[in-house]
Amino acid sequence: MSKKQNLVHDNFPKQLILHKYDRCTKEYLNTYYASVDPKNTNEFLIDAFTTTIQPPKRKTGYAIIFNLNEEKWEYIIDYRGTLYWLPNMKYDDKPMQHNVLGPLPKGIKLKPPNKPKKVIMEEKHKKLLNELNNNLEKGFSFTFLNKNYTIPLLHEYIHYYESIFMDYMLNIQNNNNYIATIYGIHNDEYCELNLSSLDLKKFFELYKQKYSILMKNLHKDLKKDI
Repeated sequence: MSKKQNLVHDNFPKQLILHKYDRCTKEYLNTYYASVDPKNTNEFLIDAFTTTIQPPKRKTGYAIIFNLNEEKWEYIIDYRGTLYWLPNMKYDDKPMQHNVLGPLPKGIKLKPPNKPKKVIMEEKHKKLLNELNNNLEKGFSFTFLNKNYTIPLLHEYIHYYESIFMDYMLNIQNNNNYIATIYGIHNDEYCELNLSSLDLKKFFELYKQKYSILMKNLHKDLKKDI
C-alpha cells in the first residue's frame, strides 16, 4: 500500500529515491525511484516498507536493517546459511542450518562430530578391499608365444590356479611332462593357453609374485591404524 508525500509545486523535485526493506526482517532490499501520483503531479507515491533515508554501504558478514523506532539503518551480523551441529548430534546426523539474522546459537559446533574409530576402520577396510579387487581384476601381464595376455587374479581364477599348481608340483616330482590350460585375455577376448611345464613354471612365478605383493600391501595398510 502506498502513501502520498505532499510537495510544493515550485520546489517539486524531479525524482525521489526510495529505499525498500523487508516487511518482516526490515532488511534492506533495493533502491528505486518513487512514482509520481498520476492524479496529483504535486505528490509522490511512497510505497509501504520504504524510507528516504539512505542506507550505509554493504559490509561483509552483516545485513543492513532499518530500525523503525529510531528511524535509522543498522548493521546486524548475518550467519544465515551456516551449517552447525548440536552437542548431542552424531557424525552421520544431518546438520542444522541457521536461517535467521543475528548471532549463532550458543554451544553449537561448526564442524561435524568425529567418526568413531570403528567406523573409520571399517570405511578404510572397505576402500582397501575395493582397491584390491580392482587390482585383482587387472591381473598381471604374461607373455606366451610372443603374445601378451592379461591374467586376472579374481577368486574363481585363483582357486583354479591353486589346483593346477598342486597337480603341476605332483607331476614335476614324478618327472611327468605336464600341460595345463590357463585362461588369459588378449585384445579383450578370453583365450585358452596350453602351457607346458616350463611355461607353467614361469607363469606360477609371476602369479605368486604379483598376488603376494598385493596381499602384503593390503595387510600392511590394514595394520597402519591398529
